Amino acid sequence: MASISSIQIKIGVITISDTAYKSPHADKSGPHLVHLVSKSQYFHTNPDNIFQVIVPDETQMIEEQLKTFSDAFHCDVILTTGGTGFTPRDVTPEATSRVLDRRADGLSTALLLKSLESTPYAVLSRGVSGMRGQTLIVNLPGSQKAVDECFAVLEPVLAHAVKQLQGRIVEVKAEHVEMQQSAHSRHHLHHHQSEPQQQHHHGHHHRHHHGHSTSPSQQLQQALTKSLVNEAQIANRPRQSPYPLISVDEAVSTVLDSVTPLPAETVNCATASVLGRILASDVIAKEPLPPFRASVKDGYAVRARDGAGRRRVVDVVTAGDESSVVLQAHCAIRVSTGGPVPSGADAVVQVEDTKLIESSPDLTKELVIEVLKPPAEGQDIRPVGSDIALGAKVLDAGAKIGPCELGILASIGCSLVPVHKLPTVGVASTGNELMEPFGAGLGGAKIRDSNRTTLLAMLSSHGFPVVDLGIIPDKADCLVTAFEKAIKTCQVIVTTGGVSMGERDLVKQVLTADFNATLHFAQVRMKPGKPTSFATLSVANRHPVLFFGLPGNPVSAFVTANLYVIPACRRLGGWSAPRRSVINVKLGQEIGLDPRPEYHRCTLQWPSGIDADVLPTAWSTGSQASSRLLSCQSASGLLILPARSDSLLSLPAGHVTQCMLLDCP
Repeated sequence: MASISSIQIKIGVITISDTAYKSPHADKSGPHLVHLVSKSQYFHTNPDNIFQVIVPDETQMIEEQLKTFSDAFHCDVILTTGGTGFTPRDVTPEATSRVLDRRADGLSTALLLKSLESTPYAVLSRGVSGMRGQTLIVNLPGSQKAVDECFAVLEPVLAHAVKQLQGRIVEVKAEHVEMQQSAHSRHHLHHHQSEPQQQHHHGHHHRHHHGHSTSPSQQLQQALTKSLVNEAQIANRPRQSPYPLISVDEAVSTVLDSVTPLPAETVNCATASVLGRILASDVIAKEPLPPFRASVKDGYAVRARDGAGRRRVVDVVTAGDESSVVLQAHCAIRVSTGGPVPSGADAVVQVEDTKLIESSPDLTKELVIEVLKPPAEGQDIRPVGSDIALGAKVLDAGAKIGPCELGILASIGCSLVPVHKLPTVGVASTGNELMEPFGAGLGGAKIRDSNRTTLLAMLSSHGFPVVDLGIIPDKADCLVTAFEKAIKTCQVIVTTGGVSMGERDLVKQVLTADFNATLHFAQVRMKPGKPTSFATLSVANRHPVLFFGLPGNPVSAFVTANLYVIPACRRLGGWSAPRRSVINVKLGQEIGLDPRPEYHRCTLQWPSGIDADVLPTAWSTGSQASSRLLSCQSASGLLILPARSDSLLSLPAGHVTQCMLLDCP
């Protein structure tokens, strides 16, 4: 019996036939195909994941059903039956070709060759195969017998094809290796069975040869192993890093050059926060502001041509109200700031420029006022659209939404906002020595994992969704399992530890050997953070996944996350200038230099005067050991210090250098 794959496959079956569409009981091949799928010995499926429909031989209806099964139902495989012949109504291949992104002619050829074993008329079948997104689409002939023959060819390869489309690289590689080993074993068995006398005469050689074969328990262990990394051969590890040592500027540029913004999504800012998000397109005002002529002051709406003098008060309009009165000569209507200016009025006189002449006996109404100064036409009136005109561009694509931008959106009633999606960032710590930070007391040679807590908090404070990937043991299989899971939901994966020169530092090997990731760099000339690594992984129909392998020392992880991870996440989120801000500062003390360029934690003291030439003063936070997270406490910046040289051993107090700010963008 065939070995059944653990993968669950969602399958759509489409019978394409005018006859079956009119009389569904005439459909024999469709139900038979559903039966074959449900009883497969090569993959799992269940009745809820098998969809069957009948459509007529109409190109548009076939296209629409293929798109529905692929785009809405997210089927892994769509199998059609019927409509592949030469008659004028046989349009299945044409309709299918229109929806495919890529063709898979090898499948169609294999089906044709199988059918030719039964009938020469098989050459008249025009079925096509290919991919739409992550869906495989295959045309089968319309007869039940042909469906049997063709499905026998498809069945063994469907699960493997689906895994490739889903980007399950590790499983695909493992199956390739298994197939190669199986082929080798069959060849080996055939070789020995074909030479029985040679085995008899050379029994010593035969036993010696098999003395190096694996035992059944070893074979079982190999079958359960996920990773292709041979972590047992520690003596083969390099004594010096094989990766070139690059500068920080080169590393940052490499990261940002590898990243493009995620696609846009529309967010309802009435129900979800868009603060800090980046607009993906311009925002155009669909209504003017103000939408009516509005009073700038509390006072009286008048006719400017009536000049100064007495006015009879005929109505009152407060903000939010309207007046039905059309203002006549030598009359006034009392108005409030922001309220509408009544018809007939062309000026507003502030209350300070008037005098009350007459009121009602109970003082509840003003009857007559005197305008003390002649008003000018348009005085203290905001015309319609004077703040924002109808059709005006109020926010540019690429703008970051802050409180003021959100207020502008509110003022024009724009609730649906096009913004770049935010990357989901998975954070994991690697190491057999680690334990969860909060809870039980320390035991043995364990230490608490602080890196994950720090990085999750840092990323969250910048507004990025995070996933806690936990602690991953220093085993290649464990890394493979964790990365496979993380890839499904995360656009960025950050690990700490496992990237240096230790015998259990396996992250880079797993990424390249098991995931075929592109490793862009693995050594940076900086302190702290020399072994920082960056890789990208291509995934079908998705943005590439970014991997950051940060050093395990807490300060190294903190510094490199600020240098590389935060800018990369910002670029994914649509920032046009994603790097951290850098300013000039003056050293408050002498600071010794390191052989490598250093990112030295510091606090900043800002000048209180108004002298534009006065720079903030930087003070070291003390010991800069990469294990000492206390050096980051209350740090407001990272001093960017040059490497030590024979002529430059330290920087004196008062020296001006650059500082990357941690407290602001």
